[in-house]
Amino acid sequence: VIDEVTGYQSVRLKGELKERHKKYKEGVG
Repeated sequence: VIDEVTGYQSVRLKGELKERHKKYKEGVG
């Protein structure tokens, strides 16, 4: 169960970082 939770969290974190990077690139140019 712990592995499933940490795996889910890491995937979610990657998704959030991807979105932030996308917004950052749009803001820069």
